[in-house]
This record gives sequence, structure tokens and C-alpha cells, in this order.
Amino acid sequence: MSSTTQIHAGYAPAGPHYPVAVPIHQSAAYEFQDYASARAMFALTRPGFTYTRTGNPTVAVLEERVAALEGGLGAVATASGQSTVSPALFVLLRAGGG
Repeated sequence: MSSTTQIHAGYAPAGPHYPVAVPIHQSAAYEFQDYASARAMFALTRPGFTYTRTGNPTVAVLEERVAALEGGLGAVATASGQSTVSPALFVLLRAGGG
């Protein structure tokens, strides 16, 4: 992957203004087109944003760029160093392990 692709991963400028920098989305919640769309997003069968604590467009771009820079399949951004402990342990632990 080229260096240019790595630093621009996860974002393509869109209209009507085509900003080069990623817009910062400060919304805590998102509107749904209809009940079926909301249900599918909360069930994780359709991609989309439901609540900013579980993901938002700005963080999604950061995660894609980190994955591109590190050559990974994906990345997970957390709010603080302390909040990374649980995801790190979930990767290492298995159900029924002792």
C-alpha cells in the first residue's frame, strides 16, 4: 500500500463542499430512515452508526487509517488507555479457559 493511500484511508471527500480534512462529527445519536433500518443497525446486520459511544464517522476514519498504516485488517479506537484493557483481554482469553 502506498504512503499516500495509507494517510488518506477511510475517507473520500463528498459534496456539496468536498472538504479535504475529515469532518468532526460531534453528534451523540443518529437518525434512522425507518424502524427496519434502526433494527438492522442495532442487530449489526447492516452497517451504520447508532450511538457515538459505539462508533461514529470520525472515529471510523481513524480506525481505517491506523489499520492501513499498520497493514492490518482493521483497528479499534478506544476513548482512553484504561478503556483498552477489556478489548485487549478479550483477544487473549477464551470461554471456559482457566
